[in-house]
Amino acid sequence: MPDTLGKIAAGASRIGDIIYIIGGYHVMENGSEISSDKTHRYDVVNNVYLLDGVAVPVAIDDHVQAVWNDSLIYVVTGWSNNGNVSNVQIYDPSLDSWSQGTPLPNNNEYFSFGSSGSIIANTIYFYGGANGASFDPQFRVRKGIINPDDPTQIEWSISAPDFTITGYRMACTAVENNIYWIGGSDNTYIYNGIAYDGSGGVSPTNRILYINIDNIESEFNEIIVSEIPMDLRGITNVSETKKYIMGGMNANQQVTNKIYEITIDPVSSVNSVVSKATRLSVFPNPANDSIHLKSDAIGKVQVRITDMIGVEVIKKRINININSTLDIEFLPVGFYTLSFDDGLTLYHASFIIER
Repeated sequence: MPDTLGKIAAGASRIGDIIYIIGGYHVMENGSEISSDKTHRYDVVNNVYLLDGVAVPVAIDDHVQAVWNDSLIYVVTGWSNNGNVSNVQIYDPSLDSWSQGTPLPNNNEYFSFGSSGSIIANTIYFYGGANGASFDPQFRVRKGIINPDDPTQIEWSISAPDFTITGYRMACTAVENNIYWIGGSDNTYIYNGIAYDGSGGVSPTNRILYINIDNIESEFNEIIVSEIPMDLRGITNVSETKKYIMGGMNANQQVTNKIYEITIDPVSSVNSVVSKATRLSVFPNPANDSIHLKSDAIGKVQVRITDMIGVEVIKKRINININSTLDIEFLPVGFYTLSFDDGLTLYHASFIIER
């Protein structure tokens, strides 16, 4: 990413051919955290970062981020450097401008960090997260009705389907009138997966919760699956019923490189959750003078390496089975993406050069 400090807990939303990566926080060497005000813009057609958009008025991380009417991005609550905020910040990509929506009611039942949500029609729904006063996990669903004639005007209300079920850093998606909260944990933790309450390492729930918006006061439906990570901030919608999660944190605070494919039937609920191993890895990472490739591809391929702004710096044909080492000693320190196509599958992986 253009933000060279690196960060976690950002949100990403796609409108048209641009992905907007908003906020997040930097973990400094001394363990301190600094919230980001960046609005990164990534062109998916040309595979390149554009110039950043206008900065977020209130730097934010661990927020709720959702798209309304394929036109506006709502950034709701979250953490800003020293505490939770009640802000509702609205980004208009067509104007590259921010406006302020009706803030959340000023109490700890509404605002949080580590919540997640979706927008269905003209209504925002978000659930869970952490109470910034005590860092306790939250169990409430917050609902915001957007005025379509003035999208900055929002009517907020709250419900508690089940006070015994909490959720933190889950993925969220909507299918028809059902909202799904996927993975995550039921306790709150710092960036390294250690609980705020001093109980040690937090484990994933391996759980999917869903509820119908027409009966938002009813109990959650709960599905237990064999494995699904915590520490999630987003989900990829490939179609109405097929979703993907990339990475996250599994048991024992182990970050995973798996991809999870989730198939959802709005009538019979979740059909399957399948994890898939990453097809390409680059090592060592960070690298110095050379890199090695490990892949399930076969034969000769044209390898392409681009820098962080999408400029091609290496283009070389190699035999992926035999000669899978590339010399990079002439490249400067920085972030790079390697990709190739074996005729059936597009492979890609990122790596860093440090010296």
